[in-house]
Amino acid sequence: MKVNIYFEIFNILNEYELLLNIYHDKKFMIDEKNNDNNKEEQNNINKNLNEFMDNDFLNYIFNSVKIKKNEIPNQTHNDEDNRKNDNININNTESNKDNPQSNKDNQKNDNPQSNEDNKKNDNKESNNNNEITNFIKKYYRKIVILTHPDKTNDITKNNIFKKAKDNIENKFLIGIIKNCYDLKIEINDLTESLLNYIMFEIRVIQEKIIELRNIINA
Repeated sequence: MKVNIYFEIFNILNEYELLLNIYHDKKFMIDEKNNDNNKEEQNNINKNLNEFMDNDFLNYIFNSVKIKKNEIPNQTHNDEDNRKNDNININNTESNKDNPQSNKDNQKNDNPQSNEDNKKNDNKESNNNNEITNFIKKYYRKIVILTHPDKTNDITKNNIFKKAKDNIENKFLIGIIKNCYDLKIEINDLTESLLNYIMFEIRVIQEKIIELRNIINA
Protein backbone atom coordinates (compact mmCIF):
# COMPACT_ATOMS: atom_id res chain seq x y z
CA MET A 1 0.00 0.00 0.00
CA LYS A 2 1.65 3.22 -1.16
CA VAL A 3 0.66 6.30 0.82
CA ASN A 4 1.93 9.81 1.36
CA ILE A 5 2.42 9.58 5.12
CA TYR A 6 2.80 13.35 5.47
CA PHE A 7 -0.47 14.02 3.68
CA GLU A 8 -2.29 11.45 5.83
CA ILE A 9 -0.91 13.04 9.01
CA PHE A 10 -1.96 16.47 7.72
CA ASN A 11 -5.49 15.21 7.07
CA ILE A 12 -6.07 13.41 10.35
CA LEU A 13 -4.73 16.27 12.48
CA ASN A 14 -6.79 18.81 10.54
CA GLU A 15 -9.86 16.67 11.20
CA TYR A 16 -9.01 16.44 14.88
CA GLU A 17 -8.52 20.21 15.18
CA LEU A 18 -11.81 20.78 13.35
CA LEU A 19 -13.66 18.60 15.84
CA LEU A 20 -12.00 20.36 18.76
CA ASN A 21 -13.12 23.70 17.36
CA ILE A 22 -16.66 22.41 16.91
CA TYR A 23 -16.64 21.16 20.47
CA HIS A 24 -15.19 24.25 22.10
CA ASP A 25 -17.26 26.68 20.06
CA LYS A 26 -20.28 24.64 21.12
CA LYS A 27 -21.54 24.58 17.52
CA PHE A 28 -23.05 21.19 18.19
CA MET A 29 -25.34 22.51 20.95
CA ILE A 30 -28.91 22.42 19.67
CA ASP A 31 -30.66 25.77 19.87
CA GLU A 32 -34.42 25.45 20.15
CA LYS A 33 -34.91 28.18 17.54
CA ASN A 34 -32.56 26.59 15.01
CA ASN A 35 -33.22 22.93 15.68
CA ASP A 36 -33.56 21.94 12.00
CA ASN A 37 -30.46 23.88 10.97
CA ASN A 38 -28.39 22.24 13.68
CA LYS A 39 -29.62 18.79 12.68
CA GLU A 40 -28.56 19.50 9.11
CA GLU A 41 -25.15 20.65 10.34
CA GLN A 42 -24.77 17.49 12.43
CA ASN A 43 -25.67 15.36 9.40
CA ASN A 44 -23.01 17.15 7.35
CA ILE A 45 -20.45 16.53 10.10
CA ASN A 46 -21.36 12.84 10.19
CA LYS A 47 -21.08 12.59 6.41
CA ASN A 48 -17.67 14.26 6.37
CA LEU A 49 -16.40 12.09 9.21
CA ASN A 50 -17.61 8.90 7.57
CA GLU A 51 -15.90 9.88 4.32
CA PHE A 52 -12.76 10.78 6.23
CA MET A 53 -12.59 7.49 8.11
CA ASP A 54 -13.28 5.48 4.94
CA ASN A 55 -9.62 5.48 3.98
CA ASP A 56 -7.54 2.35 3.28
CA PHE A 57 -4.52 3.63 5.18
CA LEU A 58 -6.47 4.82 8.24
CA ASN A 59 -8.53 1.63 8.25
CA TYR A 60 -5.33 -0.41 8.15
CA ILE A 61 -3.96 1.42 11.20
CA PHE A 62 -7.27 1.22 13.02
CA ASN A 63 -7.41 -2.56 12.57
CA SER A 64 -3.70 -3.34 12.90
CA VAL A 65 -2.28 -1.07 15.60
CA LYS A 66 -3.31 -2.17 19.06
CA ILE A 67 -3.45 0.27 21.94
CA LYS A 68 -4.56 -0.04 25.52
CA LYS A 69 -7.02 2.26 27.20
CA ASN A 70 -4.36 3.57 29.59
CA GLU A 71 -2.33 4.71 26.57
CA ILE A 72 -5.07 7.11 25.45
CA PRO A 73 -4.54 10.50 27.13
CA ASN A 74 -7.40 11.77 29.25
CA GLN A 75 -9.15 14.66 27.57
CA THR A 76 -10.80 17.49 29.48
CA HIS A 77 -13.97 18.94 27.99
CA ASN A 78 -15.03 21.26 30.80
CA ASP A 79 -14.57 24.74 29.42
CA GLU A 80 -12.47 27.00 27.21
CA ASP A 81 -9.83 27.41 29.93
CA ASN A 82 -9.08 23.70 29.64
CA ARG A 83 -8.51 23.83 25.88
CA LYS A 84 -4.77 23.28 26.26
CA ASN A 85 -5.48 19.94 27.92
CA ASP A 86 -6.76 18.73 24.55
CA ASN A 87 -3.19 18.67 23.22
CA ILE A 88 -2.19 15.06 22.84
CA ASN A 89 0.56 14.06 25.25
CA ILE A 90 1.87 10.67 24.29
CA ASN A 91 5.08 10.95 26.29
CA ASN A 92 6.45 7.51 27.13
CA THR A 93 3.37 5.65 25.88
CA GLU A 94 5.34 3.86 23.21
CA SER A 95 7.76 2.58 25.81
CA ASN A 96 4.81 1.32 27.85
CA LYS A 97 3.10 -0.33 24.91
CA ASP A 98 5.02 -3.58 24.69
CA ASN A 99 6.77 -3.72 28.05
CA PRO A 100 5.11 -1.77 30.89
CA GLN A 101 7.64 -0.60 33.46
CA SER A 102 5.37 -1.58 36.31
CA ASN A 103 5.28 -5.14 35.02
CA LYS A 104 9.03 -5.25 34.68
CA ASP A 105 9.50 -3.97 38.21
CA ASN A 106 7.13 -6.58 39.55
CA GLN A 107 8.49 -9.46 37.52
CA LYS A 108 12.13 -9.64 38.53
CA ASN A 109 13.15 -13.14 37.64
CA ASP A 110 16.05 -15.27 38.83
CA ASN A 111 16.35 -16.68 35.32
CA PRO A 112 19.53 -15.13 33.81
CA GLN A 113 18.16 -15.39 30.28
CA SER A 114 15.03 -13.54 31.27
CA ASN A 115 17.07 -10.77 32.90
CA GLU A 116 19.25 -10.53 29.82
CA ASP A 117 16.18 -10.21 27.61
CA ASN A 118 14.85 -7.44 29.84
CA LYS A 119 18.14 -5.57 29.51
CA LYS A 120 18.00 -5.85 25.73
CA ASN A 121 14.41 -4.60 25.72
CA ASP A 122 15.39 -1.70 27.98
CA ASN A 123 18.23 -0.74 25.65
CA LYS A 124 16.04 -0.97 22.57
CA GLU A 125 13.33 1.05 24.31
CA SER A 126 15.82 3.70 25.36
CA ASN A 127 17.28 3.90 21.85
CA ASN A 128 13.82 4.31 20.34
CA ASN A 129 12.94 7.08 22.78
CA ASN A 130 16.21 8.85 22.07
CA GLU A 131 15.64 8.57 18.33
CA ILE A 132 12.16 10.09 18.62
CA THR A 133 13.40 12.88 20.89
CA ASN A 134 16.34 13.71 18.61
CA PHE A 135 14.11 13.72 15.52
CA ILE A 136 11.60 16.08 17.15
CA LYS A 137 14.35 18.44 18.37
CA LYS A 138 16.04 18.47 14.96
CA TYR A 139 12.92 19.50 13.07
CA TYR A 140 11.69 21.81 15.81
CA ARG A 141 14.87 23.85 15.33
CA LYS A 142 14.12 24.10 11.60
CA ILE A 143 10.55 25.18 12.35
CA VAL A 144 11.69 27.85 14.83
CA ILE A 145 14.02 29.42 12.23
CA LEU A 146 11.03 30.01 9.94
CA THR A 147 8.31 30.83 12.45
CA HIS A 148 9.66 32.47 15.62
CA PRO A 149 8.20 35.98 16.17
CA ASP A 150 11.77 37.33 16.29
CA LYS A 151 12.31 35.96 12.77
CA THR A 152 9.04 36.85 11.06
CA ASN A 153 5.87 38.91 11.54
CA ASP A 154 3.79 36.47 9.50
CA ILE A 155 0.83 35.63 11.77
CA THR A 156 0.27 32.22 10.18
CA LYS A 157 3.89 31.24 10.78
CA ASN A 158 3.78 32.62 14.32
CA ASN A 159 0.76 30.40 15.00
CA ILE A 160 2.68 27.39 13.68
CA PHE A 161 5.48 28.30 16.07
CA LYS A 162 3.04 28.18 19.01
CA LYS A 163 1.76 24.78 17.90
CA ALA A 164 5.28 23.45 17.40
CA LYS A 165 6.19 24.60 20.90
CA ASP A 166 3.27 22.61 22.32
CA ASN A 167 4.22 19.64 20.15
CA ILE A 168 7.80 19.48 21.36
CA GLU A 169 6.71 19.91 24.99
CA ASN A 170 4.31 16.98 24.55
CA LYS A 171 6.76 14.92 22.48
CA PHE A 172 4.08 14.78 19.78
CA LEU A 173 5.90 13.44 16.73
CA ILE A 174 3.15 13.71 14.12
CA GLY A 175 2.38 17.22 15.33
CA ILE A 176 5.94 18.27 14.49
CA ILE A 177 5.68 16.47 11.13
CA LYS A 178 2.49 18.38 10.34
CA ASN A 179 4.23 21.65 11.21
CA CYS A 180 6.96 20.70 8.73
CA TYR A 181 4.34 19.82 6.12
CA ASP A 182 2.68 23.21 6.56
CA LEU A 183 6.04 24.95 6.13
CA LYS A 184 7.19 22.72 3.24
CA ILE A 185 10.18 21.51 5.27
CA GLU A 186 11.45 18.33 3.63
CA ILE A 187 11.72 15.23 5.81
CA ASN A 188 13.83 12.40 4.43
CA ASP A 189 15.13 10.49 7.43
CA LEU A 190 12.19 8.49 8.77
CA THR A 191 13.29 5.12 10.11
CA GLU A 192 11.23 2.01 10.76
CA SER A 193 10.97 2.73 14.48
CA LEU A 194 9.84 6.30 13.78
CA LEU A 195 7.23 5.02 11.33
CA ASN A 196 5.96 2.57 13.96
CA TYR A 197 5.63 5.39 16.46
CA ILE A 198 3.84 7.53 13.87
CA MET A 199 1.28 4.77 13.33
CA PHE A 200 0.81 4.47 17.08
CA GLU A 201 0.16 8.20 17.42
CA ILE A 202 -2.27 8.17 14.49
CA ARG A 203 -4.13 5.31 16.19
CA VAL A 204 -4.42 7.39 19.39
CA ILE A 205 -5.76 10.34 17.38
CA GLN A 206 -8.34 8.03 15.80
CA GLU A 207 -9.61 7.18 19.28
CA LYS A 208 -9.81 10.87 20.16
CA ILE A 209 -11.72 11.58 16.94
CA ILE A 210 -14.22 8.84 17.78
CA GLU A 211 -14.57 10.20 21.33
CA LEU A 212 -15.22 13.76 20.10
CA ARG A 213 -17.62 12.58 17.43
CA ASN A 214 -19.65 10.69 20.03
CA ILE A 215 -19.77 13.76 22.30
CA ILE A 216 -20.75 16.08 19.45
CA ASN A 217 -23.53 13.75 18.30
CA ALA A 218 -24.84 12.96 21.77
